[in-house]
Amino acid sequence: MKNARRYLANETYFVVDDLTLKDLKEKRRWKNEVSQLFANGTFLHFSGGRWRTRDGRPFAFHSS
Repeated sequence: MKNARRYLANETYFVVDDLTLKDLKEKRRWKNEVSQLFANGTFLHFSGGRWRTRDGRPFAFHSS
């Protein structure tokens, strides 16, 4: 996939990673919290089955 992204960089196509069902559930689990954090200036991305900070460290959510 890394090569595909590079080869398609100047094209109108793009590559989207498919998530496992487990990863998709984890991503959706924190959707509202991630939106609120973004609105307050904290930027996260989902990678490797975890929400991560800009430097790649896993973000620790606090369950309510």
